[in-house]
Amino acid sequence: MNEIQSPAGEMAGAASHTAFPWPPPPDRPLLDALAETWRASLFEPRDFFARMPVRGPLGAALLYFLVVGVAAQGVRLFWSIIRDVLLAGTAAGPGVIAGKGADPAELLLGFLLSPLTLLALLLTATVVVHATLLVLGAASASIGATLRVLAYTHGAALFEAVPLAGSILAFAWMIVAAARGLATVHATGTARAVLALLLPLAGAAALYLISMMVTLLESIPGG
Repeated sequence: MNEIQSPAGEMAGAASHTAFPWPPPPDRPLLDALAETWRASLFEPRDFFARMPVRGPLGAALLYFLVVGVAAQGVRLFWSIIRDVLLAGTAAGPGVIAGKGADPAELLLGFLLSPLTLLALLLTATVVVHATLLVLGAASASIGATLRVLAYTHGAALFEAVPLAGSILAFAWMIVAAARGLATVHATGTARAVLALLLPLAGAAALYLISMMVTLLESIPGG
């Protein structure tokens, strides 16, 4: 005889599938919740951020950000060592390219300090992106919502594990996922969300180019 599930049971089952995966409930394995958060935030960003709580403590989002961020830093450290070894030859050791490569101790120190560096970058990016959303008239949610979107979509940094094109793939995927997340939580258009992400980057690039040009002109004799 087939079992008949009550409407309450069906609703409970549906809720278990649609509940926000992070932080994990007591009955869900940590790694399973971590993997589902990574998958849903990058491959189903609209649904993921529609379910995301936009109020309350930020600890869960920051913890996830640090987990994936430090893992991505480990990937970068691995590839930098591999690159140096291939360019310098295995006999020369990692981090040594014609005597001018990065010192392995410096690489390790940078990795150990990466949680602080990552947090500083996240907070700076959050302030800049949210300010840009305000200028564009697209910020209908709090700055905490913006931070959550940037924290969860940082999981795209793990795509840097892909050889050769990993950095480009990670950057592009992060922009797309973050744009959809910002558009969802702030109830704005995707175009404005994309602008809020790219305008600060374009401004930073322009300032960098200007500083390089000024340095070059100052180095010219008689300039």
